[in-house]
Amino acid sequence: RRLQLVRQSETLATLRAAGIEVLAIKGFEAARLYDPPSLRILGDLDLLVRPGDAAAAVDALERLGFTVEPSPQGALGVTSDVSFHPLVSPDGLVSVDLHTALDAFPLSAALSVAEVFAEARVGAHPEAEAGTGAEPHLAPHHVALAALSNAAKERFAPYAWRHLVDLGRLTLRERIDWPSVDRTVAAAGLAPARATALGALRLLSL
Repeated sequence: RRLQLVRQSETLATLRAAGIEVLAIKGFEAARLYDPPSLRILGDLDLLVRPGDAAAAVDALERLGFTVEPSPQGALGVTSDVSFHPLVSPDGLVSVDLHTALDAFPLSAALSVAEVFAEARVGAHPEAEAGTGAEPHLAPHHVALAALSNAAKERFAPYAWRHLVDLGRLTLRERIDWPSVDRTVAAAGLAPARATALGALRLLSL
């Protein structure tokens, strides 16, 4: 898992070096909240790009030898309203899932990608190579919204509990702009998910 995190970090750094504005979301971003980061369950390297930069990101990954891995979820290369078939590295260690919004509908209708990039913070990821400097990452309230949206999308099934643990760790480690969270939650119709998630965290004493 540590090797996978390092390889994901290298891939992200290479895209940024190519001049592509990109933010890590989901597992890679949530790993910042764990010590060591490799404690976090990982999957794809989920990356947020502006819609106009998606083609350039694909081209950059293909130059690194990444190839498209078709998904049964969408015959046209779209697996949701905001993401596409994953691209997999030659060694199979990194599977990149490009997104053009923080998460799928309804969050994608209530939160623009421009707003997410505009409010991004700067800091070094724990798995970044020494000397790479600080890089942009999601604002805490956007990490919280992503966790709520993903838990709701997965209907709070057992595997979705990783998002609740992420949210619990986030509340302990970061200052969250809850009024901003609540405005977006209301606009996206995610109030039931917010109530369920925070109620579960209270029961778990997180």
